[in-house]
Amino acid sequence: MSRYSAAKKAKKTSANKDAILRFEQSIEILSKPEYKSQESVLHASKEELAEVFRQAGDYDKAISMYNECMLHQTTKEGKSEIHAGLGKVYQERGEHMEAMVELESALRYLGKKPPKNDITAIGALIGQIFIRLFHIAFPILIRKIKEIDKPFYQKRSSILITLQKIYFFTSVNKVAWAGFAHINLAERLETEYDLCLASSSYATILQGIGFLDRSKVYYEKSTELAKKLNNPFVKALTMQRFGLRGLYINDPPFCHEMERSSINLFKQIGEMWEMFLAYSIELTAYFYSSDFEKSRSINLELEELASKLNAKMYLGWICMRISIIDYLTGV
Repeated sequence: MSRYSAAKKAKKTSANKDAILRFEQSIEILSKPEYKSQESVLHASKEELAEVFRQAGDYDKAISMYNECMLHQTTKEGKSEIHAGLGKVYQERGEHMEAMVELESALRYLGKKPPKNDITAIGALIGQIFIRLFHIAFPILIRKIKEIDKPFYQKRSSILITLQKIYFFTSVNKVAWAGFAHINLAERLETEYDLCLASSSYATILQGIGFLDRSKVYYEKSTELAKKLNNPFVKALTMQRFGLRGLYINDPPFCHEMERSSINLFKQIGEMWEMFLAYSIELTAYFYSSDFEKSRSINLELEELASKLNAKMYLGWICMRISIIDYLTGV
């Protein structure tokens, strides 16, 4: 039990290498016949280890561990967590259709049906927009979620975060639906963590449809919440998303500063996927400002990282970008 507690602590502080070692030690011990009574802790250790493998970019091991966990899971919430974990793995590997199937299954297990297609997504989006307008006009009347029910709804919140990234490649309507649904849910939850991530995510949606001033309000709100939370992952993710604003307002130095800060934090905590995205935003800023050499050097760094992550689709994008830069520079 002490090894399991130590592993949980290492995971919480984003020390992935240490967490992997401690979870593996915990599983080895708990697998012995004399610890049969601790079977629930054994399965919990395996699920935690699968998540740490994902964070560290060891996707094959993560998938194998999640599939093993699914064999022993009996509750709807438990199955939802495993489907959500698998969805994140496939998303980070660039296998978006597989990711969407897993994540939508996870959401259904939690009693929330995602839109089936673009047509139904429009209706669902309109519904969420009305809720959003109601929240803005009458904040005192927002239907708060009871403290005892918050863990359940926080799981929905987590799935919506990842679905937004998947829908970016499949459906604009679904992206908007997930973004509005997420901020509406976060305001009902009232937790700083959920409000922080939902605010920065919602800011990117507002930014994408041209509401730059309004998006800045939500970026700044998420930044303040990230400072309060003192969570390195949340802080890095908030800076990564805020840095994207530099591309929209033609401020490359701001983008460089925010993305470089987030990259340094992601490196410290071992979060490979989000670091990959931060690199991508940074190199785009250099490309837009015609600093092709710097953009090319970051692309080469990304190529090495994508190879380690076995992210085949992203490797294709990197090769395409390098080819465009070589063409523009006459290499």
